[in-house]
Amino acid sequence: MSAVVLTLRDGARSAIPIEAEAITPDRLRALDRAAIERLPLQHGNRSVALAEVFSVAGGGSDDLRLEGDLSTVKGIGAGMEGGRVIIEGHAGMHVGARMRGGSIEVRGDAGDSAGAEMSGGLLHIRGNAGNRVGSAYRGSKFGMRGGVILIDGSAGHELGGYMRRGLVAVRGDVLDHAGARMAAGTLFLFGSAGIRAGGGMQRGTIVCYQAPEMLPTFRAAGSFEPLFVTVYVRALVARGFAVERFEAVHRFARFRGDLAELGRGEILVAQPA
Repeated sequence: MSAVVLTLRDGARSAIPIEAEAITPDRLRALDRAAIERLPLQHGNRSVALAEVFSVAGGGSDDLRLEGDLSTVKGIGAGMEGGRVIIEGHAGMHVGARMRGGSIEVRGDAGDSAGAEMSGGLLHIRGNAGNRVGSAYRGSKFGMRGGVILIDGSAGHELGGYMRRGLVAVRGDVLDHAGARMAAGTLFLFGSAGIRAGGGMQRGTIVCYQAPEMLPTFRAAGSFEPLFVTVYVRALVARGFAVERFEAVHRFARFRGDLAELGRGEILVAQPA
């Protein structure tokens, strides 16, 4: 069957967010066009049929494309286990949240909590991302538990907060508290980092290509040439993540911390030749 294409209708965008957790490849692949059009979405305090918000083409496929400015459409791909989603524009909050497999490509910006608590799959944001990408929801013990998040632009506060496993790479700058209370996992920050990076982290690795303002609870632990960093960067370049100029950086200063917690995490700071 042909790919499912959902196009935001003229006038459907409003200041009231549309809750779109029903829009996942897992669910749509078993439905024909008419059944897709009847799917319920939540718009404020009322339930609306998907056809009121989107025009629908195709059906019976786990290859899904969404078109239009979806910056107020929340939860696209949330909890998905497989298939592919391409968003031709901006995406709202919670895109790819708790996803377990498959891939999502956002060809624009994404709102807050993108990839929150995801455990598998690939989320690639071609523009900028909001706060708490790959992080935990309030009250949860862990954030991202696996999978990969790539951000071509910049990201907001608390990137990878409470992260348990997985990889997040950001080409641009990130704001404060990146990697806060990480339990494991890896962050690659190719731009600048805000204050308190790694605050409260127990384990895990933050790789910085610009020296961050280091918390006093981190201690210098020499410098070395970590092979895994070279492997990761080459893999990112192979995926089309444009960080080729960093392939020549091999030596990093290592800082252990956060010593106010378990203290088995590390921040690696690039030392260009």
